[in-house]
Amino acid sequence: MSSSGSIKLDRDKNRDAKATLTNAIKKVTNDNISIFIFPEGTRKKKNNDLIGKFKNGCFFIAQYDEVDIVPIYISGSIGIFAGAKLNKLHKDIKVIIDKPISFDNSNKRATISEIVRDKMLELAKKDIEIE
Repeated sequence: MSSSGSIKLDRDKNRDAKATLTNAIKKVTNDNISIFIFPEGTRKKKNNDLIGKFKNGCFFIAQYDEVDIVPIYISGSIGIFAGAKLNKLHKDIKVIIDKPISFDNSNKRATISEIVRDKMLELAKKDIEIE
């Protein structure tokens, strides 16, 4: 994961998680980079829900640094990863990129999470209609 620039967030250790988020904020601000976050906290292994429950902590960066969030919905990726191995190398997936959503630090993390999750559900439902 580290070779791809990924940042592992250990949610079991609050102090470490906060330090990781603080470092991510510094990177976004100082290096003017974008980061990709899975707000569900993990990849889904089964296709029983369109979108899992969002963790509010990942929206700390948007709230603190007043950065836009670009909702990206990935369809068809369930089952590609099985543990640490690639399960299916040749599988079609669809990536839907929506318009950025702007926030400022007056928004509560839970509110940001709800707005983004609603948008993601909208994208998921549109994806189902297209298929």
